[in-house]
Amino acid sequence: MTSTGLDAAATQLYGYLVDHGPTSMKDLHAQFGSDVSDTLGTLREAGYVIGEPPAARAPQRAFGPLLQEARGRLEALEYHVEALQDRWTANAANTGAPLVERITTREELRKVYNKLDRRTQIEWMQVFTAPFVHLPPFTAPPEDYDPSVLPVRRFIYERAILSSAGGLASVRNAADWGAQIRIADEVSNKLIISDRKVALTPEVPRATLPMLRTTAPALLSGLVAQFEADWAAAAPLDVETSQLAAMPDELSNEDLVALQLVIAGEKLDNIARSMRCSRSTVQRRVTRMCELAGVKTKPQLVHYATKHWLR
Repeated sequence: MTSTGLDAAATQLYGYLVDHGPTSMKDLHAQFGSDVSDTLGTLREAGYVIGEPPAARAPQRAFGPLLQEARGRLEALEYHVEALQDRWTANAANTGAPLVERITTREELRKVYNKLDRRTQIEWMQVFTAPFVHLPPFTAPPEDYDPSVLPVRRFIYERAILSSAGGLASVRNAADWGAQIRIADEVSNKLIISDRKVALTPEVPRATLPMLRTTAPALLSGLVAQFEADWAAAAPLDVETSQLAAMPDELSNEDLVALQLVIAGEKLDNIARSMRCSRSTVQRRVTRMCELAGVKTKPQLVHYATKHWLR
């Protein structure tokens, strides 16, 4: 435990309390000697020991701030190394590598997507095609967030996406974060461009996988031009708000994703795995949506939602 900043005596005492639970000062003096009071004071001040008789604070709580700080330093280092790696890879003199990287699994795609999302500083451009595929988790912006300090986000959604619960959840989430949103009757392909330096697009038009990642300037120039053409042809979201009005305000973005999967016929266990939550959480969402719809069963919910909510 040297990385915690505690000396050997404090480390030994904390470990003893972890193993033995609350322990009287009489027993601690017998075990560690007269200096245990000073060591105990050090542990109390650091937040590792609480209560009377002294007890070890739960390690996850005691070391939580330290872990968070370490994760922050690791993420900053990863960001720096990844940025340097991109610059190194982009220079053919270093690698002789192909101009395009092929991404073949959903998990790999999620990691690449999350890295791009963290590293984008100026502008994020994305085109969504039907059928809508939910990739990142939906997160609501904090109450005190300032959209002006975030990268500009421009999203194009195909009109057909508005007929799916997951697609509507994505639109709502993007709007909550202050994204500029346009609706297109049809676009040629999925596309993500980060700071006009990195792009992701399917190997097969409109497919989800495999995806191709490129930093090649010539390819990026063509993809940016494609996005700008689709953007110019698409309509601003405000002309489509009437199609979103039927959705109950009580439904969260995660509710809508669960609803989409229910409509698709997925079992609750599969939905829980897809959404990375427990089966009981999914069941609570479904039960709540049934109450909002005034129905009692999943088939009834599917019928009601497709008729009244997803118009």
